[in-house]
Amino acid sequence: DIHGPRKMVFIGSLVSVVSFLLLSTTENLWQWFFYNGLLGIGISLAYFIPFQALASRWFDRRRGIAIGLLGVGISLGGIVVVPLVQVIIDSFDWEGAFIFSSALMGAWMLPLVLFVMRDSPDRVGEFVDGAKLPRHIGQNKVIHII
Repeated sequence: DIHGPRKMVFIGSLVSVVSFLLLSTTENLWQWFFYNGLLGIGISLAYFIPFQALASRWFDRRRGIAIGLLGVGISLGGIVVVPLVQVIIDSFDWEGAFIFSSALMGAWMLPLVLFVMRDSPDRVGEFVDGAKLPRHIGQNKVIHII
């Protein structure tokens, strides 16, 4: 919470991209376990928990719906990605699938974090639940809602 979900998702995405690339070079069992451990850390930093924190910062009245949709979206992503990766494995073997996964994560998550994701609504001039800032409030005044 100190660093914000955006930073954690960015770091987790980078760790995941590197881990997938390292997995494509695996030659020994210890590498397999070590690289998968790194991947587990990266995925944990990049997905559900930081996105729950992010949804909690953006939604109040419909927080349960937002977090529920987040869970459904992540599950549906698995339904789409797993068959796609199987096709890649069948075509390019495991090494190609890890490289594909690295490229996909880098091409999707990193731009999303850098250009779209914001830690809180006040970063884009809004309140929680999408309410716009009142017009009479100056842009350089900070409002804290408790």
